[in-house]
Amino acid sequence: MSVVDFVNFLTLQMGEKKKWVIIASVVNGLCMTILMYSLQIGLKETAVGGAVSIRGLALFICALVAFYVTQLYAIRTASGAAYSAIEGMELGLIDKLRRIDYPTFKSISPADIYAALGGDKNSVISASRSIVTAFSSAISIVIAVLYMATISVTAVVLILLECVLIIFLNKANSNTLAKRFEADSRLVSSYMGSLEDLIQGFAELKMNNQKSEEFYQKKVQSTSKNKTEGFKATEIYWVQMLVISQSALFLPLGLIVFIVPAMSAGVQVQSLVEILAITLILIGPAGFVAGFVNAVDLAGNTLMKMRNIDKQLDETASGEAGEDLSALPETPDFLKLKIDHLGYTYPGSSDGFTLTVRDFRLNKGELIIIKGGNGSGKSTFMRLFAGLLLPSAGDIMVDGVSASSMKKSDYRSMFSIILSDFHLFDSFYGFEADAKELDYWVRKLDLQEQFKQYNSQNRLPTTALSSGQRKRMALLSAILEKKKILLLDEVAADFDPEFRTRYYREIIPELKAAGRTMLLVSHDDRYFDIADRVVEFREGSNIT
Repeated sequence: MSVVDFVNFLTLQMGEKKKWVIIASVVNGLCMTILMYSLQIGLKETAVGGAVSIRGLALFICALVAFYVTQLYAIRTASGAAYSAIEGMELGLIDKLRRIDYPTFKSISPADIYAALGGDKNSVISASRSIVTAFSSAISIVIAVLYMATISVTAVVLILLECVLIIFLNKANSNTLAKRFEADSRLVSSYMGSLEDLIQGFAELKMNNQKSEEFYQKKVQSTSKNKTEGFKATEIYWVQMLVISQSALFLPLGLIVFIVPAMSAGVQVQSLVEILAITLILIGPAGFVAGFVNAVDLAGNTLMKMRNIDKQLDETASGEAGEDLSALPETPDFLKLKIDHLGYTYPGSSDGFTLTVRDFRLNKGELIIIKGGNGSGKSTFMRLFAGLLLPSAGDIMVDGVSASSMKKSDYRSMFSIILSDFHLFDSFYGFEADAKELDYWVRKLDLQEQFKQYNSQNRLPTTALSSGQRKRMALLSAILEKKKILLLDEVAADFDPEFRTRYYREIIPELKAAGRTMLLVSHDDRYFDIADRVVEFREGSNIT
């Protein structure tokens, strides 16, 4: 990202405040120049009269106050705009992320998402702070150089040539740094992927020390080492740039002392001292300008990661991308959902697995149990039936109306679903839980102890729960959501025997009696008598 690109990015966010920030920065630069000038007055008048220069002191104090006020306003506004811009980009990415279809979401690396959204944004804020000091410093440098030209044109020409050389070197170094930052970003994504494996596969690693050790050495240590080595190489290059930049600040001093007298025979020693003093004072502002250029390189790397994900989401946007998610869905009322022939093949499937569903129907108020072995297509069918996956052939008919002709959100609003890889949220999002009903089902699902935290902190318990308690928490939320159809994928698999009996003999029948339509994936054949029908899946197809 170039300096111009970053300035445009930031000023766009400032809106109407942009002109006031520019004015404040200009005044700040003038104040910086006046501060330098007041110091010069003070030195001259003190040298002549021997007393403190009242005129210089008054000018210094007024300029310092104005410098403080204008810089404080400009930096606060610029950094505030940067925070708002980052928030807007993050929320924009998350909004796009929640709008893509389910298969596309599963194809995106979580590590890339974490790196883009969870990365350090301080570099962008730092660059936004630097833009004000760099701009005001540039103004003071221009004014000082113009004043210096009245003393020695030769000195100014030499210093400007040196500045052009330094800018050229900085630009070349910035391009190299940008490439290194991009490579470092890929290393971070790889490292984040290993951490995701550690978190998601904790139980498996805990069960096998050899697996844990080999994973740690080959994946975690390897990606960590690659990341660190990449960072070290970038840091060495960065430090080299920093040292060269700081060393280059001494070049104008050498030019003034050793070259200017040789090229300008008539120059006075007093003039050289004055030029030298101005140059020494300008080293600070010049450092601010150079620091801003370097800060933009770091900020550009952070923004690049966010823009890469944004581009990826735009390229994979589905037909739902422009849908107003805040609008209440128009949930279809139904008497029957029917499938004559429905097919689904996983994109890029190497084993060619295809799900085929023939002659399936679900009537309102009906309870159907789906059984079948692992890999038979039960879970895929649940996602397909719920509208998370789109069929590659056929359609689902809702009272004779094609589901594909409906808005996807309207169709999905009929269902509450608990998948095998479900997630627990820390609150009831999307609906208001009735207090009496909540209390009833908390007791019915034996979650009283867990809900002490909810009653005191208004947060649902999501951690320190057993697998069975997690399933019961998910079931509670699905029940209270009051959707027309409940899709429950192996919910009872982690229940203890006593509660499993209660689930099949009390809870499910009670929900059915209340008019809920339910589709259960289950292998507990001793409870199949509660179902109106049992449908079996084998090798990707229903056979009953």
